[in-house]
Parts: sequence; C-alpha cells; structure tokens
Amino acid sequence: MLNFIKGVKQLMENGVSNMDLAFPKEAYQKVGSESVCVGHEPCPECGSKDNLARYNDGHAFCFSVDCDHYERGDGSAPDNGAKLSTRDSFLKGQYQDLSNRKISSETCRKFNYSIGEYQGSRCHIASFIREGRVVGQKLRLKNKDFRTLGDCSGLWGKHLWSTGKKIVITEGEIDALSVAESQNCKWPVVSIPNGVGSAIKAVAKDLEWLMGFDEVILMFDMDSQGQTAAGKVAELLPPGRCKIATTPRKDANLVSSKLGVHPLLMLSGELEYLDQMESLLEKIHGI
Repeated sequence: MLNFIKGVKQLMENGVSNMDLAFPKEAYQKVGSESVCVGHEPCPECGSKDNLARYNDGHAFCFSVDCDHYERGDGSAPDNGAKLSTRDSFLKGQYQDLSNRKISSETCRKFNYSIGEYQGSRCHIASFIREGRVVGQKLRLKNKDFRTLGDCSGLWGKHLWSTGKKIVITEGEIDALSVAESQNCKWPVVSIPNGVGSAIKAVAKDLEWLMGFDEVILMFDMDSQGQTAAGKVAELLPPGRCKIATTPRKDANLVSSKLGVHPLLMLSGELEYLDQMESLLEKIHGI
C-alpha cells in the first residue's frame, strides 16, 4: 500500500481533517486491484452500438437495459446457467431525456442513469457498477426523497474511466450528467454518492484511483456547505493536484440549463481560461 494512501486513511480513521503531509513520489502512481473500463464495443448479443464495456483484465459486460451479456477475461461467455445477472435484485428503468435538466438519454445511458418505479412511485435510478456488475442503486423520488439499494459507496460513474489528464467531481449525479452532456461524454466526470456529507469518505475510498489523473477538479455546489466540503476534500490530494471550480450559478446543472454549455466547458475542461469567464458571460448573456 502506498505510504501516502495509508497516511490519508489513517488520518481519516482518527478523524483528522487538517493535514500537513509529505507526499512521496510513489504516491502519484496509480495502484489498485479493481479492473477498470478501457473502452466500449458493440454487443454481440443485443446488437447495441457501444454498450459492451471492456475492462483491462479482458472481461466485458453489456449495460443495455434488457441485456446482461458477459464475457470472461479470455473472451468466452459463461457456461449455460452461469451467466451473470446483475439486475435480479435491483430496479429496472428506462433511459430517457431529462428535458428540464437539458440532459439527453444518450448521456443517461452511458452513465446508467434511468427512470423507473419504486414502491409505486416514479423514481430516478443511479446505478453503481463495479467489475461490470451493478452493486448498488441510489433512488431519487419526489421532493428529493433519496433511498439506496445495495452498496452505493465510492464515486458514482467511476466504472467508465481509467486514467487521464483531468477529472471532474461533482456533488450530485445530475450535476455529473450535466458536465458530461456539455462535452459529449468525452472527459471523465464522477459524483460523490450522497451529498457533501459523503465527500471525504468517498474520495478517500477511491484515492488510489484518482491518483491516475493529473488534475482533479472539484465542482461542488456554491453554497457554504459545498464549498467547505470542497476545501476539506482538496486536503486529501497532493499539493497542486486539485482545483476548486467556482460556478456562476449554485451548481453545474443550473449553469448548463440556464446559461448554456459554454461556461461549463470552460470550468470543467479549460480552466486556463477561467479569467475570461466573467467577460464571456456578460457578453453572451448580459449578466
């Protein structure tokens, strides 16, 4: 285990939030035992264009709603009766446009965010996936009534990304989808699982994986709780590795739905142009 990771986890266990750590060079390496998604392919069973996720250990799994096609690491399918069924104990939903949020069904499909029913009520379903299997679901019902099924710990959307130049972490799934929508799902974006109260624990859990990115951008809500949590999460990362985005609206979804995608693109993908944000918004939107 990396010295840096061990140090952070030990401090987390001891309840220490303000840390003055030495960050050894080896802490910047990506180390982890879980396989990660390295690409998407057509599914040979359901015919989907790119819903078959291929992982770095060779196994693959299809995330289409009515397909559970699975391939072992050697490329073969499981024997009859051994096919993985990830959804037997979880809800099944449909991928739909979230029109009022300006999020397309294609983005929802990529992130496994669907609309279904829970105990007779309509709900949004954010599925947590590990090793190609659904392990948990976070349900959003009317009036922001949230429920969880299974294991919803760690960063939501992690299964889609391996390493990269930068990654955005948002405060909620809708905000993550908004960031993804703004850049056609090209750049890595994930969400903490259960509001700002889960931020430190979730990031600490996936800290080794986050070390595979050159830059971590925290795009939490602009209220005091969100910004306080962002500051504490930033302390978990090596100096210079983390940046905190300041948005012209409360959260990422309000930025994209009210101001359009250009400000969000600048915040999530082109931080070197942040100094132009104010003048750009004044020019385009008259604010």
